[in-house]
Amino acid sequence: MTRNRPLGLAACAGAITTAIGVTGDSLADLLVPTAQDRFALTDAFAQNGRHFDMDEFVLVAADFEPFNAEVPSFVAVTDAFGLCSGAQFSEILPAGVHATGGSTTDGNSSSATAFLDLDSESFLSVTFDVTAPANYTLIATLTSGGTGGAVALLLTGPGGVLVESYLTPSPGVVDVDSAGTLAPGSYTIIIDSQAHLLLVNEARYASTGYNVSFDLVAAPLAGDVNNDGEIAFDDLLAILSSWGPCASCAADLDQDGVVGFSDLLLVLTNWTA
Repeated sequence: MTRNRPLGLAACAGAITTAIGVTGDSLADLLVPTAQDRFALTDAFAQNGRHFDMDEFVLVAADFEPFNAEVPSFVAVTDAFGLCSGAQFSEILPAGVHATGGSTTDGNSSSATAFLDLDSESFLSVTFDVTAPANYTLIATLTSGGTGGAVALLLTGPGGVLVESYLTPSPGVVDVDSAGTLAPGSYTIIIDSQAHLLLVNEARYASTGYNVSFDLVAAPLAGDVNNDGEIAFDDLLAILSSWGPCASCAADLDQDGVVGFSDLLLVLTNWTA
């Protein structure tokens, strides 16, 4: 019914929010998106005896443009009905990614002969190249409001897995707070929210619902005055040549209106040459 994903990357129905961004000069060249796979889908089936109803819907992002999708499916037969929904809004920005989305399933059967099978998913995968060393901060909240699915967040890079968090099919909340440095190379952020509801010969009501909120922010290394991807003699010279009062100049790294020892220390502390 739903697309198969690696174990741990299934995301229970819910909402997803993601963002990866950069601040500073010439930042559009720091994170360069190279590939994307974004979609929202639903797949629903109901049956009671010889009577059945089915409905499926999928929307797929065709390129790097903003993607805004909401796909509902509804099925109904005698003594049973089901509703599922997948949604996503995502943007691949010049210096990052931002997204929200999720998936839900709800069904009811008042007959022991009814059969309901509901699936929904909101999936995002964006691969981007980091062209120069950059600091990052990732803050996320995974929320589950039911059973029958999973929600996951994964950030991988040249060194392997940087961040991995998931919530199994049970009510709960998982908070993620991660920070570090992105070395030059290729990175992939994946967020997956899946919901599944199956009622077989049962007379009851069941529901699944999951939410994910996510923010990933990247910024050039402190001390890279000329934004060339390394902290070296050119940056040191820029500090020395601008020494003293210097409002709104690039060498005023701490933005206190003066190029001084605090700015020099940022260059020396983060030296990469």
